Amino acid sequence: MIKQPLSKQQRLEQISNLVLSKGEAGLDELVVLLGVSRMTIHRDLEELEGRGVLRKIRNGATAQPSSAFESNVEFRMTRAIEAKSRLAKYAASLVEPGDVILLDEATTLLPMLGHLSAIEDLTIISNFLPIQAAVAKLTSIKLIGLCGEYLSQYNTFSGPLCEQSIQQLKINRFFTSTTAIDGSGAFHPNSIIASTKRAMIQASVHRYMLADSSKFSRTALHKFADLDEFDQIVTDSPLAAEHLVGMGHLTDRLVIVPQ
Repeated sequence: MIKQPLSKQQRLEQISNLVLSKGEAGLDELVVLLGVSRMTIHRDLEELEGRGVLRKIRNGATAQPSSAFESNVEFRMTRAIEAKSRLAKYAASLVEPGDVILLDEATTLLPMLGHLSAIEDLTIISNFLPIQAAVAKLTSIKLIGLCGEYLSQYNTFSGPLCEQSIQQLKINRFFTSTTAIDGSGAFHPNSIIASTKRAMIQASVHRYMLADSSKFSRTALHKFADLDEFDQIVTDSPLAAEHLVGMGHLTDRLVIVPQ
């Protein structure tokens, strides 16, 4: 049986996953792995370097420090703590008694929990183990835990089984964050999580993007949403002019949470 060649998108994903997991990859290693020419690999590496995913070197590629660590949940929990706290407090103010809310694997959402326990008749749905564990201790809140394929790097459940469960639910409000906002789109480095986020968006009546201002100067491989799918795009400080231009008419959905 003849093996079908990988599409360009499949090659880019395999290259980025390998480089991020190992920290580097050699040109000849990628040629053998993907079964394409050195020139094709050169072009793929140039494209991924242009997206900020990796750094192209003479005989291969190395991970950009920000890309390698951004997918690590322990690292993400230590980043922009003060900004995340402000965003989470604002997000919690949008929740009403009786709401069914969905919180995904975004570490930005963890500080919300301290503001939600007093809200009556609240249900929280989550695929993120730290949120599941924290909500399980709050007797005043009903918890629905989503399962599926466990991704240890993100400490979360995701994939087709998770998406099937999401499709059976009716969600009032979905809160999420993202690795990168580029123009009017939100991006994530992992294709499985990007797909699960997509399912969450489709199952929710109201959607909110919480992103500290550093997310607007990054890029990632997989687009999971257009920003116009969110009721609000919440950030912690005014954006640079070029980012506002990239958002176009969506600036009227932008909420700046003051210090």
